Amino acid sequence: MRLSVTRDDYFDAAMELLASGGAASLKIAPLCKSLNVTSGSFYGYFGSMDGFTAEFLAFWEQTQTERIAELANVPMDLTARIHLMKTLTAKLPHDAEAAIRAWAHVNPQVADVQKKVDARRVEIVTELYRPAVGS
Repeated sequence: MRLSVTRDDYFDAAMELLASGGAASLKIAPLCKSLNVTSGSFYGYFGSMDGFTAEFLAFWEQTQTERIAELANVPMDLTARIHLMKTLTAKLPHDAEAAIRAWAHVNPQVADVQKKVDARRVEIVTELYRPAVGS
């Protein structure tokens, strides 16, 4: 057994499970098994699968959208920002992203967050290109 795992360890493991087996594989037992921890650890952090899902979706939104926007806005040069945004988005876990989108078709909570993430991503790209195109 691992002595200590973090919330981020759970979220990273969830991304891997989603990428390899889709939303159907995202259950407490496989998640705990992948981290070599007991379900008590999971419940200690999240209380329930619903609690985990809410925190996981917030993690996804922050790390796969907001963090990329923050990093891409660092270079002063617009061309460098655009290139960095392309590089960072190319490194997204596309299989996990696809699984989250499929999950959104059967889970209203996931669907709401996915719509929010998509709208935010469009906003980020619009703001990125606005200096080059004007409107």
